[in-house]
Amino acid sequence: MANKHLKKYSISISESVDESFWDYELCKNESSTIYQSYNWSLIYRNTYGSRPIFFLIRDSSNKIVAQLMAFIHSKHFWATSNSAVQKIASIFNLGSILFWWYGPIIHDLHNKDEILDFLFNEIHKFSLKNKLIMIQGSFPPLLDYHD
Repeated sequence: MANKHLKKYSISISESVDESFWDYELCKNESSTIYQSYNWSLIYRNTYGSRPIFFLIRDSSNKIVAQLMAFIHSKHFWATSNSAVQKIASIFNLGSILFWWYGPIIHDLHNKDEILDFLFNEIHKFSLKNKLIMIQGSFPPLLDYHD
């Protein structure tokens, strides 16, 4: 059964964004936290070598309706293994996961269920394409997505 509402949204997925644009949009929403900010992406990229992934969802009028910054962690499961396992896992990019904190940030709460359906469908496709073995994240603590 196809969901007709999924056609009214578009998504851009990128490993980089304009810092001021990304954070400006986040600041418009009271449920945003530092964990979705551009500077948080720098911490994880520079400290752990994780790849930040920015998901930006727009509606049919090109208005931003959701943002999510996630990370691809490539050494999550084998970082403490012996050097042979680490080398093999690194060569074959084994065990990569997609992870985020306190997102997505939804700017259109009236359509949040449709937006979340669309976003999670796109995350699933992205994860398959990038051979990720797990998706894990948490919702923003200041907003109830379950009403």
